[in-house]
Amino acid sequence: MGSTHSRFSTFFPTFSRLTAYLKGSWQGIGHNPLGALSVIALLGTVAIQVGTGLFANDDIAFEGPFFDFVDKSFSNKLTSWHSTTFYVLLAFVVLHIVAIIFYRWVKKTNLVKPMLTGKKEIPVALAESIAPLPDKGFDALRFILSLIISCTVVWGVSGGLSQLSPAQAAQQTAPPPSSF
Repeated sequence: MGSTHSRFSTFFPTFSRLTAYLKGSWQGIGHNPLGALSVIALLGTVAIQVGTGLFANDDIAFEGPFFDFVDKSFSNKLTSWHSTTFYVLLAFVVLHIVAIIFYRWVKKTNLVKPMLTGKKEIPVALAESIAPLPDKGFDALRFILSLIISCTVVWGVSGGLSQLSPAQAAQQTAPPPSSF
């Protein structure tokens, strides 16, 4: 979903696009192939950060919502990865910002305005050579799948999956301690 140049299919960094970009012959609108790699790295790192955080713990007061689904030693390992991934994510964010500054001051290309407005001024010849891809007509299907995924994620992180936790189920079915 989204505009033509925001879809992964239009800017996915194939080997030929990367080679053309490194040789200086790549022409396109939107993310260049290295920028696309940066986007994929950022999204992948955020996914790892979120995924490990779901099982993480701080040994004091916090446990991720899925902590009960794994044992403590594995949770500790995921917590370590979660902490490390934060610094990797921070490095990718800084790299992304440095690239934007580099493009603004060295290459004299303002990337912030197109990010905010969704519109970029390009030469007419480039606009004519890069015609928008025809829509394949899957918008309704994409919307429905996105809605199902979003609702499932919201349900899961709001406590829906914690009701399925094996540790909590065992605690709930165990008889209360008796006092003599």
